[in-house]
Amino acid sequence: MKFPVFSIMGLVALYLLIFRNEDLNRHMTVNAWSVTTQASDTLPEKPQYVDIYTGQPLEIWYDTDKHMTMNQATRMPVEFYINTSNWDTVYGRGQFVVNNFIIRDENGRYKLDESKVKIDGDEIKIKDGDRKLKIDGEEFKLKDGDLKIKHDMEDGEGKIKSDSTKIKIEDDEIKIKSGDDKLKAEKDEIKVKKAGKKVKNKDGKIKE
Repeated sequence: MKFPVFSIMGLVALYLLIFRNEDLNRHMTVNAWSVTTQASDTLPEKPQYVDIYTGQPLEIWYDTDKHMTMNQATRMPVEFYINTSNWDTVYGRGQFVVNNFIIRDENGRYKLDESKVKIDGDEIKIKDGDRKLKIDGEEFKLKDGDLKIKHDMEDGEGKIKSDSTKIKIEDDEIKIKSGDDKLKAEKDEIKVKKAGKKVKNKDGKIKE
């Protein structure tokens, strides 16, 4: 079954909010659907983006179901855009930096350079050093340094791995492990284990 999709930043926020909370609240009642909203205030200010053609500011959001960047005003997909914090050109699918992988066609539109990118029907493969992006139908894979993401866009199951942190989304539940810290979220229930303590948000009890 398909679990409600969390963005990468939302999952990181979830980790920061719970695992890094030194005071394990005995009456913790947060649930998997509201916790990312609560944590959003702790995230750094978002970078500014501009339209690759006009240079005008662009408000975007990321559809984690389809791994597609969307224009907030028009609700349409954004194929390429510029991140002004580092002036990288970003591919909307997977938000993958493609500075040297795009060219202009005869109509002045940007597209992926097929001499550097493998495109075969629904399959796209981009490799740049230790960064890799693969989209094959409903299968999405991304590798960027220590970060690895695998996501089945049809059933919503996936895995995220970065350094010592692992996130797994499968069968209506999310599991997060970072060092000795563990979190399991299933529907309206969250279980946390940290430094020998266990918290179960349903009744707020702590087991030493």
